[in-house]
Amino acid sequence: MVGFRKPFLLVRAFLILGLLAATLFALPASATPVTAAPLSAQDRARLEQVANYLNAIHTMTARFEQLDQNGGVATGSLWLERPGRMRFQYDPPSPILLIADRFYVYYIDTKLAEVQQIGLEATPAWFLLRDHIRFGKRVLVTRLQRGAQTLRVSVVERKKPSLGT
Repeated sequence: MVGFRKPFLLVRAFLILGLLAATLFALPASATPVTAAPLSAQDRARLEQVANYLNAIHTMTARFEQLDQNGGVATGSLWLERPGRMRFQYDPPSPILLIADRFYVYYIDTKLAEVQQIGLEATPAWFLLRDHIRFGKRVLVTRLQRGAQTLRVSVVERKKPSLGT
């Protein structure tokens, strides 16, 4: 199990998983063309570090905090087993549970006892849950934000950018 204590320049790389839950079933179509972020040689080297770091993670658990567009906050726990498996368990009062099983993501509303299913590759989760993560042919880096101790990377699938960031 890999936690967040592992020293690395790009700490907390998996905090973006919390954002996946917000976009899995509400994926707006992109109205504007997607363009690549300008990347320096140093940026490309850091992206390689990110890919190597993520590829070294096979299982993990974490707490997450998810912010919505209106300033609301949901919290919960996530479990991940690469390739292909994840579970987002939201804290009460949210009745939402998200589970991926290598092929599908299931959105479960435990209060209404309803289940929705969507193909894993039709969600932003496919990028983090696949066997080998890399930036390049299939994935376009659309934004790279550098902070004092962070590097935030936004990506889209080149052929299907409307599936989510």
